[in-house]
Amino acid sequence: MISALVRQALRCPRVVIAAAALLLVYGALAAGGLKQDLLPPLAPASASVETEAAGLGAEQVEQLVTRTVENALIGTPGVADIHSTSIPGRSVVTLRFQTGAQPLRVRQAIAERLAPVAAGLPQGVGAPRLSPATAGGGDVLKVAFTSAKLSPMDLRTLVQWTARPPLLSTPGVAEIEVYGGEVRRIEVRARAGDLSDSDLGYADVFEAVRRATGVAGAGFIDTPTQRVLVDPHGQALTPEDVEAGQIQVVGSAPTRISDVADVVDGPAPPVGDAQVQGRAAVVLRIRAQMGANPLDTTRAVEAKLALLRPVLQAEGVTTDLSIDRPASFITAGLSGLTRDLVIGAILAAVLLVLALRDWRAAIVALLSLPLSLAAALTVLSLLGWTLNVMTLGGLVLALGLVLDDAVIDFDHLLNRLRDAEFHDGSRSEALLRASIEVREPVLYATALIVVGLLPVYVIPGVAGALLAPLATAVIAALVASLLVAMLVTPALALMFLGHVRPDHEPPVLHRLKQGYDGALAGVMRIGAGWIWLASLALVLVAGFAFAAFRLEFLPPFHSGHLTAELSGPASTSISAMQDYGRRMTRDLLAIPQVATVSQLTGRAETGIDPSGPEHALFDIELKPGLSDSAQDAAERKIRAALERYTGFHADVRSRFASEVTGPERRGQVEVRISGDDLDALDATAAKVAMALAGVPGARHVTAPIAAAAPAVRVDLNFQRLAIYGLSAADVLDTVQTAFEGRRAAQVYDKGRAVDIVVTAQTDLRKDPDGAGDLLLRSSSGVSAPLKTVANVYLSETRGAIEHDGGVRRQSVFADGVGDERAFIREAQARVAKAVTLPPGVYLDFVSVNSGELGGGNALTGIALAAVGMLALLGFAFGSARAGVLVLGSTAFAFVGGAAVVALTGGVLSLGALAGFVALFGISARAAILLVSRVEDLVVARARPWTAETVRLAARQRLWPIVTSALLVSAALAPMALDAGRPGMELLGPMAQVIIGGLVTCTLLGLLLLPPLALSAWRPPAASAPAAPTVPEAT
Repeated sequence: MISALVRQALRCPRVVIAAAALLLVYGALAAGGLKQDLLPPLAPASASVETEAAGLGAEQVEQLVTRTVENALIGTPGVADIHSTSIPGRSVVTLRFQTGAQPLRVRQAIAERLAPVAAGLPQGVGAPRLSPATAGGGDVLKVAFTSAKLSPMDLRTLVQWTARPPLLSTPGVAEIEVYGGEVRRIEVRARAGDLSDSDLGYADVFEAVRRATGVAGAGFIDTPTQRVLVDPHGQALTPEDVEAGQIQVVGSAPTRISDVADVVDGPAPPVGDAQVQGRAAVVLRIRAQMGANPLDTTRAVEAKLALLRPVLQAEGVTTDLSIDRPASFITAGLSGLTRDLVIGAILAAVLLVLALRDWRAAIVALLSLPLSLAAALTVLSLLGWTLNVMTLGGLVLALGLVLDDAVIDFDHLLNRLRDAEFHDGSRSEALLRASIEVREPVLYATALIVVGLLPVYVIPGVAGALLAPLATAVIAALVASLLVAMLVTPALALMFLGHVRPDHEPPVLHRLKQGYDGALAGVMRIGAGWIWLASLALVLVAGFAFAAFRLEFLPPFHSGHLTAELSGPASTSISAMQDYGRRMTRDLLAIPQVATVSQLTGRAETGIDPSGPEHALFDIELKPGLSDSAQDAAERKIRAALERYTGFHADVRSRFASEVTGPERRGQVEVRISGDDLDALDATAAKVAMALAGVPGARHVTAPIAAAAPAVRVDLNFQRLAIYGLSAADVLDTVQTAFEGRRAAQVYDKGRAVDIVVTAQTDLRKDPDGAGDLLLRSSSGVSAPLKTVANVYLSETRGAIEHDGGVRRQSVFADGVGDERAFIREAQARVAKAVTLPPGVYLDFVSVNSGELGGGNALTGIALAAVGMLALLGFAFGSARAGVLVLGSTAFAFVGGAAVVALTGGVLSLGALAGFVALFGISARAAILLVSRVEDLVVARARPWTAETVRLAARQRLWPIVTSALLVSAALAPMALDAGRPGMELLGPMAQVIIGGLVTCTLLGLLLLPPLALSAWRPPAASAPAAPTVPEAT
């Protein structure tokens, strides 16, 4: 088949070259259309169901709302798991989709199941709202609006109704949450004394307000020649309009609303707030649609804001887009990596010209690079993947391997062309023979790398999400390189390579071969036993080093932006959190590395964040140009500054660490404690936290137990209700109206919706001890204070209740210093010894890092890949020994990689692991080509199976192996040197490991593999080995 393909390419070279040109054009177009991001999507798609339940406590929300929603959604096709949070007044149920599920279909199934839920919820609870599907954090930009001219209410109104709508229509934007300012509403504050004097109740006022405004269509009037529309306007748009309304009670004179209530423009009770640099602000938190390009979405939002800026400036409003802009780090990271890719390609190209010693051949060989990369980019585009550091890293790896192919191909091709010219042979036949002879071992080497990378696709969690794009880029480029070498390279050589100069070996190369031959002869004199012993010793040293390395699955990302999630004492008010926030902001701005600080307190009125008023999110932007170590120092200072505030807990981490772990995960290791008894869960969580704190290397141990929040408990006395002629519904409606406020109507002022709310006077709503004085009025006209028909007292309630899969859950989080696997084992042992689980309580350890590598699918995939590689090599060489020899020789590369890891701190990260995977493929490829050359000399050229034959094969493979190592090292050198730069946390260690491994792979492979092959393997057609005396090579 290979012969037929190459022959056809040589018959129609112009067609092949035209097809290659089309591939280049298509690849360039595909690359231009790729979405760009720093990392591939690390979390599956998810959607949230948010339900407002005004006035209900957390336990009531859990029982009446959350469980109803969960029961409807559990078992939805395409949903992997369900997590919920119930807080006072709100339920948020988050559904994570299964990997590979179609988000639109899953969301449609969720919507269908939600449709009948609203009818089963208590009166006064809003309809469940399904959020757009998102992946990861989803934040693309935070925009702050400040004004020294406008009041907080006017600023919020301007941003809410002037800036937000056009931004929400921007392509790629899914949702915009508004924090800060004051939401305008018209409040009708009933006066208890005047209600009593007028023999009225809150229900009477509520009904009067409801009827004081309205919108209705009145039809039209037909005249003989026209149809005239009747257009009534009856909205009460101002407090004065509302207070003119009449309260009509049968048997009593009408009373104006103003006689019994104060009607004012007032702010709604805040559920959140925002500050920038310690000053009040309104902040828009903009989330991207599922699959949207974050860079394009950011630029589109900024362009829309530029159009709005004159309108905002005319009102005295300034905008700040710098408080949280993830696109800045993405752009910096990708531009730096692209620069390294270009520099590496140039260095490798220069080396290729020097290696081939023929500038025309070098140019033809270099054409394989853009063709292979174009094919890889086309595959990534068809798969819908983003252009990120992992795909670019895969392309860099593939760049070295493709250059290796080019060296192998053209070194052999030029030799064949020289032979053809010397013997007056056919150029086409020479190219055909050259392509076929070198293609079979390269084909097996490529297949081995592909098989070795296949287990990546069954690794679950974050590891699989990160490694799969890298593996895909490498595989696509390698397969493309194989096709280019079989089709395009012979066609180009036939068309553009004219007379090939005789091969005059450079003096440097001659001396290199002489020195190598002498060294190899000396090694082979040592004896096979000692060589095997030395090889085994090197492998054992590398193995022991691996065991001692500290596994840090994901290194910290130095994006120049930190987040601090702050939790204060339960039920801390919004104003108190803002006061604390201003003091904390001053402390943070005093840190030299900090540029700006913004604070979001509580939650937005609409959105998926279930935070209460005691929670705050600080976005801390560091000054540009800080190194990794400077950013780490800033993080320590920030954590220390926030930990000085007693009663507050701060979780400080980078923005991208938050995306990896998820907003509800606050550490590398999570202990999930599940059961029905909330008190038992809290007690167990406290014990687990104490046990974890005693584990060596444990830090940032937190048990975010929802502390008891103060509450005014109202227990109705049904006997007393009957005496006064009151019903439970009457009392509960009045209590809700007085303290929560009930919306009686809604008016639309210039397209802006304004609620009209009936409530009590401010002094009653600010005094917990006076709650029992609330005046009730029965339908029969009997009035009584609340405390006469109910037991009103101060109590405690829960601030939040969380579920996983419909079961109550409490979590303990921790970070571990050192080997995370050892940390988890020790933590499990200590928790099992120190904590006795109450009945009905169980726990589970979950790791965002190494724990996700223990999946059965991954282990099965690795085992199958190992068997497949052995079978492939056995088939290639007709000997299982040869397969074991080739695979065993890859350990030589691991020696150098392990040395690099040891010299750079002994941390084994995902980037370093990816480097070892790449080293396996590169070293196996070199070993296959060396062993196949030995086999070719013995089988095809009938040379005897002697040490001299093995040395000859090694000499012939010396220059291609050394050149390949130099080319790959040159391609990766810029990334290795940039390892300390922000954005290179994964690919920098990968490049360093590969370069270090190439050094030992090349040296040990060339010196130890030939004698090992001589002693452990014999080609099928080999003659008996010669005497042990090894003559010197000439």
